[in-house]
Amino acid sequence: MCKKNFIPESNALEYTHRHDYLNAYVNDLSKVLDMEAIHNARINMVVDPLGDTVVHYWTRITDRYGLYLAVVNEIVDPTFHRYPISKQSIRSMKSGMKRGTLIDAYEDWV
Repeated sequence: MCKKNFIPESNALEYTHRHDYLNAYVNDLSKVLDMEAIHNARINMVVDPLGDTVVHYWTRITDRYGLYLAVVNEIVDPTFHRYPISKQSIRSMKSGMKRGTLIDAYEDWV
């Protein structure tokens, strides 16, 4: 049996703090990617976050690095109810994008 160790509420603030994950992530992108080169290449990009909460990251990334980027789906869906479990949906999720949606959106945007 596992014994649970709880921190008394009076001591919780001593062990916790706020962390701005969004800005930390956006600022660290330039440490792993040449964001200036991406900006200077003037690549038109289209992103579909697939209902994930990172949808809000893309606006910050675009603003911070001046990218030519459009988000085609800003709806956050924490339940992922749009994706019934099937072999095809698993393949789609593994590929990281719904190709038809992105290609259509890109062609409309360009």
